[in-house]
Amino acid sequence: MLKRKKGKGVLLLSALGLLLLIGGCSREDEIKPQDAEKGQYATLTAMPAHEYAVYMAKEINVAVNEMESRVIDARNVEKGSYPKKDAVKNVTSSLKRMDSIIDEIDVTLPAKSYEDDRKDCLRLLKNARESMKEFRDALARSNSSEIKKTRVLMLSDINALTSVANVFYQ
Repeated sequence: MLKRKKGKGVLLLSALGLLLLIGGCSREDEIKPQDAEKGQYATLTAMPAHEYAVYMAKEINVAVNEMESRVIDARNVEKGSYPKKDAVKNVTSSLKRMDSIIDEIDVTLPAKSYEDDRKDCLRLLKNARESMKEFRDALARSNSSEIKKTRVLMLSDINALTSVANVFYQ
């Protein structure tokens, strides 16, 4: 009887160790869409609507914070009180975060009631990302009028993203 319990314990520990090993080896640092255009997701089941709403609101909030920070950078660059090279570094980091947000939303299966809202959100996030790229390019060219123009674009993107975020707060 004691030998049998010992054998079950060793078997259980071995199985647990194997699961931990497999789980540790298969993790990726970055989630990328398998094929977002065809509607393939990394998740197998949709989140409940309330969880998905919270998730999306959080993702949008991070994107809006990035945009607001770059608008502040643009204002300060326009005034001459912030170095352009630092603004370029900041916008480059923000673009990476925006890409990550878009990729995360792409691979997360939405609640059925939020599929259209998800598409709108992705479209607006991609627009915001393009505005940030234009801002980065304007900084690289040191073009003051383009910097101002992209700042206004980013403010419009913030308003649009805030509007879609309100859908998820309802």
